[in-house]
Amino acid sequence: MNKHAYCIIAHADPDCLRTLLSLLDDSRNDIYLLIDRKSDRGKFGDLRLSRARLTELPRTVDIRWGDISMVEAELELFERVAASGENYSYVHLLSGADLPLKSQDYIHAYCESLPAGTNLVSVSRDPGDLRDLRYKTIYRHYLNRHYKSARRWRKVGMKTWRLLTIIAQQALGIRKSWKGYTLGKGDQWGSMSMDFVRYLVERKEWILREFKYVFCADEIYKQTLLLSSPMASTRVVADEEREECKRAIDWGRGAPYTWRREDCEGLLASDKLFGRKFSTQTDRDAVEFIRDSLLGKMNHAD
Repeated sequence: MNKHAYCIIAHADPDCLRTLLSLLDDSRNDIYLLIDRKSDRGKFGDLRLSRARLTELPRTVDIRWGDISMVEAELELFERVAASGENYSYVHLLSGADLPLKSQDYIHAYCESLPAGTNLVSVSRDPGDLRDLRYKTIYRHYLNRHYKSARRWRKVGMKTWRLLTIIAQQALGIRKSWKGYTLGKGDQWGSMSMDFVRYLVERKEWILREFKYVFCADEIYKQTLLLSSPMASTRVVADEEREECKRAIDWGRGAPYTWRREDCEGLLASDKLFGRKFSTQTDRDAVEFIRDSLLGKMNHAD
């Protein structure tokens, strides 16, 4: 039996996470869960499943948006997957605010239809994203973990200090060299082969060192390592970036947009495997509609 691993990073919305887990609860899946150290674990309750094997990692990482801590969390999950001894067909990286848009039968069949070793990792070719990629990688971005500080004046101070350090680097001609690497930027979330996951784990120390001061490195390091590796040709290339990672993500209406109930029929009819993002605080009906639609199909299939 070909098995899949699901690596999930969660920090809020226990109801959405429990819905996600219920839709992944399949004997063909092993689930690796990392909950942000800042989160109240008690609010998530008992997360035991009946079919899938669930491994919850120790909450050692204080995850901050835009900071290397997000990369650290991903690599801890990948490291646990690589150490499991399982040769998974696919390793899916999800947020606790994601939901599948297809049944597990469909997802497994789709992935098995791909050439062995295919990686569903998106790489943007948008000119604006490429300019942003250069800005985020050639200069050192300090205090990333404080970028979204809740205190208004502290946030202003941090942003001002970061801007001044960038101006100083520009004036002094200081640039980080990425010689020998092809830089890339895309969605943080994707579905990867075990070969690529092992490749990342083997380079964990290098990644954490070289990407420490890269802003939003979680959207850059996987793309860069894949494009620069012998596995570059295993990436799916499509006209539409979301097609490459098979995620339904709307950056036009939000950062990203939170799906509503009125979007759900279209999402389920799409060819995407997963949707990002959902929230029971924003629209509980959307979460419940996806759950009921997929569980109904699963029960019917049984």
